[in-house]
Amino acid sequence: MTTHNRAHLLPRVLGGLQKQTLAKAMFEIIAIDDGSVDDTPAVLASYADKLPLRIFRQGASGLAAAKNLGVFAARAPIVVFLDDDDVLDPDALRAHLAAQMQTPIWRRRCSPIPGSIPEVAKSPLMRHVTEVGCQLFSYNWVKRRWKIWDIGEFWGGRSSCKREFLLTHGVFQSGVPVWLRKTLNVLAATPAWTESDLRTRRIGRHDPIDQL
Repeated sequence: MTTHNRAHLLPRVLGGLQKQTLAKAMFEIIAIDDGSVDDTPAVLASYADKLPLRIFRQGASGLAAAKNLGVFAARAPIVVFLDDDDVLDPDALRAHLAAQMQTPIWRRRCSPIPGSIPEVAKSPLMRHVTEVGCQLFSYNWVKRRWKIWDIGEFWGGRSSCKREFLLTHGVFQSGVPVWLRKTLNVLAATPAWTESDLRTRRIGRHDPIDQL
């Protein structure tokens, strides 16, 4: 999760993560504070003992650099990108993990799983941007398998992919400063979870991953 000056929104975002049905032993939260000057550091710190949360702070380097730091800091083989205004459905992380484990070959899946709060979804504004103007969360065109998609048709938030996919094909493009490149190189050399590790653990509700 990357964030910048969104302290007022973070309690709802982090509260949504607290409500996940996926057992907390099965996921970690990497929070990247991209040079916030509001109460973001304090808000994040207040959740450090409530969630499996690791907090990183960098100078304001932009969204791409913040996401890259999160990717390299992650220790799990599956990465779910979360924006700082996303309040997840309680089953969101569980659904992402199940979808990813159905296709363990890392090259083959990047899974956007959209969702919204019911009362928000019914509002005239949301209906316009999702069904009429199709500016947001409009995925009907995905059914057209002949279409060649470009990078502008992929959402960064609420999507997931194998970490190895990004490490192999390249992470987000930005003018990454030298100090950050050095930090990323160190983090990339740290031990990480493997998919075999995940298969020895269990998801919330006591379901083995292989049975999802």
